[in-house]
Amino acid sequence: MKVKIHTLFQYLLETTEAEPEAVVGFSLAESPRLGDFLSDLDPDLPLDWNNRDFRGLPELRDHVLTNAGLAERCTQEDVLITAGAAEANYLAIMQTLQPGDEIVLETPGWPQAEVLTKAIGARITKITR
Repeated sequence: MKVKIHTLFQYLLETTEAEPEAVVGFSLAESPRLGDFLSDLDPDLPLDWNNRDFRGLPELRDHVLTNAGLAERCTQEDVLITAGAAEANYLAIMQTLQPGDEIVLETPGWPQAEVLTKAIGARITKITR
């Protein structure tokens, strides 16, 4: 499936009515290339950042279960710690929506869900808050 690239910054510029006072997105630095680092990478290195579990520290996942009152109904395996709400939203939307599906989004709201939905090719129904 070919995914349409739709950057958040471009989306914001296209959908806002206000003219920006300045656009800060310029750098004289050259972007690094992945190939510059390939020889330094160990192909046997696990992608487990904390060397214990890529889903988050087990102690933190237990804490989430306890504080959410779900310790009796769920296990540590049911909990995924993300780097923030944006990553959690991304994972949820990318795993649940397929091209042609419909999602209901509240407006005004954070544009991430709309951008991801458009990239997938799903339909959006907006409701005003």
